[in-house]
This record gives sequence, structure tokens and C-alpha cells, in this order.
Amino acid sequence: GLSNLKKLSAGFDKKFMDTDKVLETELWTRLLQLRYLLENCTEKQYNLTLDARQVKMLWEALGGHTEACLRWLRLAADSGGIFEENVQNYLYTEFICRMDTAHLKPHGFNCYQAFFGDVNNNAGVFQAAGRDGQKSGCKINGAAFVGRRVRVLWKDEKMHNGTICTYMPPTNRAPEVQKHTVRWDDTGKEDTHDWTDLHDWHLLEDELSVNILPYEIKSIPNPSSLVGLEFLWSVCFQNADDSVARKAQDVLLDLGRYMD
Repeated sequence: GLSNLKKLSAGFDKKFMDTDKVLETELWTRLLQLRYLLENCTEKQYNLTLDARQVKMLWEALGGHTEACLRWLRLAADSGGIFEENVQNYLYTEFICRMDTAHLKPHGFNCYQAFFGDVNNNAGVFQAAGRDGQKSGCKINGAAFVGRRVRVLWKDEKMHNGTICTYMPPTNRAPEVQKHTVRWDDTGKEDTHDWTDLHDWHLLEDELSVNILPYEIKSIPNPSSLVGLEFLWSVCFQNADDSVARKAQDVLLDLGRYMD
């Protein structure tokens, strides 16, 4: 499968891999199928996940620091259950934090931001809300889910696309239940659900997800242990794209609010 991705991407230059046109190619269709397969095989009897060797192959097949590669990795991180244990750390430290900070583009920065959150959250360096969902195929939850595009299997046995438009946090009476409202593309109607109840629920890629915050920082118990902070500073000072540099600045300001 991964060698096939390399063949499919061989015909595209980096400039093309950085555009939204890549979303209309067979390459992207295969990448979506790969993510869907991995998301749905996390149960014990299958347990299909990407190991370090496969992740390295995927990175090389997709040209590494291309927007296509990085937006897929961001989606994989948001889905959860895609990588073997510790593979996210390996990807983050060996590949993502070694990218050229001067030419990092918006999806690339978003990918960095999601991995920065996961790696530091998992290590107990900081605590963040919005990335601890237990549903296979959708690790993001809470307010971080608002604005994201989803595909859901309805009772009519058809897949329907929609946008998460509002979030209702748990109440004292139902501390386990958080609800989200979805606006469906085909009917324009809105439905409110405890999203964990929907059995087939899949995150969709779209151009706007690049503007959505991947999590909300709650506290930073060990600020001196933050992994990948130098990379963030470097993006802030060296990036050629003002919008990316501003994003990096906003993340630093947000982190600063929780540091002594």
C-alpha cells in the first residue's frame, strides 16, 4: 500500500502537493481510505496501526514537508488510533520538529500544533482539553470539535456530510454527556447528539480546518520540559508567511499565560 502511494505521488511536484488540488486526486482518495481502515481496525482482534518504519515510508512517499503529507498527519493525529505507541513522538521529534521553519505553510504549522499538543499532553508536561475523546476515529472532542467537517452513517444506511456548529458541555445532571450540533449539507437541518453514540463517525478534511484550534491548554505543570518549543520560537521569528508567524506568536502568548 505505501509503495503504491509513492508511485501515485511521483507524478506531482512539491508545488502541486502544497495546493488544495491534491484533495481531488486518487492519491488523496487512497490516503483517506488508509485512515478509514486504520481507524476501524483498532479493536484488539485487528489492531492495525502504523509503526515507525511505515511512518518513515509514508513521510518519504508524500515528499515529507509537503502540505499534503502534513494535513494527512494532522487528520491522523486528530482521529487517534492510527499510530503505534510512541510513534507519534518519533514522528514529532525526528521529522516534524526538523522541518524548515522559514518556509512552513499553514497546514504544516497546524500539524505541528496538533503533535505539540499530543506529545506534551501525553508526557504530562501540560494539560489540554479537546484531544481526549475515546471514540475510535475521533480523538478530538469538546469545544475543539466546533467547526470541523464530519461524515456520518445515518439510519438510511447512507453517509451524510455536515459541519459541527455548536457544543454543549456536560452538566451536573449528566457529567458524562457532551453534545454537539451538526448542520447537514444536504438538508440544511440541524441535529444535536451525544456524538459518542453515533457508531460510524468520520472526520473530513476541508480547507477551513486549518483555522481551527486543535485544543485548549488548561495548565502547564512542567514548562521547562516542553518538547518542540525551540521550533515554535523559530517559526515565530523566521517564517516567511505572516499568517503562520502570527499563529506561532498566538500559541506562544497562550503558553505564556500558564507559565510562571
